[in-house]
Amino acid sequence: MRDGKAYEEFVGSIHEALLRAEDITAQKNIKIERNKRLRDNCGVDREFDLHWEYELAGVVYKTVIECKDYKSTVSVEKIDALIGKIRDLPDLRALFATKTGYQSGAIKKARQNRIDLLIVRE
Repeated sequence: MRDGKAYEEFVGSIHEALLRAEDITAQKNIKIERNKRLRDNCGVDREFDLHWEYELAGVVYKTVIECKDYKSTVSVEKIDALIGKIRDLPDLRALFATKTGYQSGAIKKARQNRIDLLIVRE
């Protein structure tokens, strides 16, 4: 694994640009936060690479992205780790971003747990 901070910033900047292009940030005052800590239902602080949320019609929408700058494809164990982090955080949309792709087991596990998989390259 390489130093992932630069990759986190890269993925964050792309998502900020996408939100701006759809004019969502102006309407909802969305700010993407890096290394955001969220307290789960068990009282445990969980850290996510990227996080943003907004409220619409009284409903709060929360999204997190885990960014991994790996040389090889992402394994099912990495998806399992994300599932463990989000299990006690209700109503959270989770995404996983990498440059290299995903192993077949990781893809199946992510789909079963409603985790969106992204491949983000420069």
